Amino acid sequence: MSKITMIVPVYNGEKVINRCIDSILEQSFKSYSIIIVNDGSTDNTKRKLAKYSTNKRIKIINTKNQGVSAARNLALHYVSSEYVGFIDADDYIESNYLQDLFNGITTNKNIDLSVINFNKKNLEGSLLYQSNYTSGIMDAKRFIEYVLRFDGPGGYLWNKLFRRKIICDNFLHFDTELSIAEDLLFCIEYLKECTTVNIVDRCGYNYIVSQEGITGSGKKKEKKEKFLHNYRLALKKIRNILDKDYLGARLECEARIVQVDGTLLRSEHNKKNKVELRVEIRKYLNSFKKSDIISFKQKIVLICSVYISYI
Repeated sequence: MSKITMIVPVYNGEKVINRCIDSILEQSFKSYSIIIVNDGSTDNTKRKLAKYSTNKRIKIINTKNQGVSAARNLALHYVSSEYVGFIDADDYIESNYLQDLFNGITTNKNIDLSVINFNKKNLEGSLLYQSNYTSGIMDAKRFIEYVLRFDGPGGYLWNKLFRRKIICDNFLHFDTELSIAEDLLFCIEYLKECTTVNIVDRCGYNYIVSQEGITGSGKKKEKKEKFLHNYRLALKKIRNILDKDYLGARLECEARIVQVDGTLLRSEHNKKNKVELRVEIRKYLNSFKKSDIISFKQKIVLICSVYISYI
């Protein structure tokens, strides 16, 4: 039985899926298997995956389109390995990626999650940014706060390695109601069941940024608003599971909610919705003010948008 199972959901990824899967097959660490969920692709993804049909490491599941959360949940049913990782079909990994994550999570028996750094690249492969997290072993409660900080490692799945037992024992799954930040919610729920986290000072994941943005007018504006509303819903769900034992993490989550609400408020025209947003901003405003990674200028702009009716 393999030590690690990598889950790869894909939808209309004909141009990128082979690069992604081939990068897993080129790993220096050899005790792994791959589950690919073709989430109802309408392009040639299924044909591109056919080349792996005889590879004993790889299981391919073709299903109707239900979204990335449902695809990951489906794959989790088939996992029997001790550890689980996730890769997005658009991205690819360096040859030591699995070895670095495995070394990180097996440093001692109390480590329940390992994390590595990542490269952000454009479609041409040019490096745009490289993360540089504070490395070392960290208490899981403290790491939740770090994840929720704007300058933290985020709730990405693809730069982490998880223990299957924690996922199974706590019936953890991806929220199919969410299309944004479902990974962040999953990570927070997982971390609440953890003891410690190991942040490894290695960089092995290549995150590819599409040229398509979510700003602008027309459909892009609608896409941005949909993104923000979904992100807000995810943050509220996270806020609801953070009790008084997670005060620092709760502050960062509430600060994020206020920032999203402020952005939505500036483009909202419905009077009832404006009132709702202002009420929520006032509710969490103290957390927003206390956050040390939000600039003074951002705080002033947000406060003005709440208390000056014509802004």
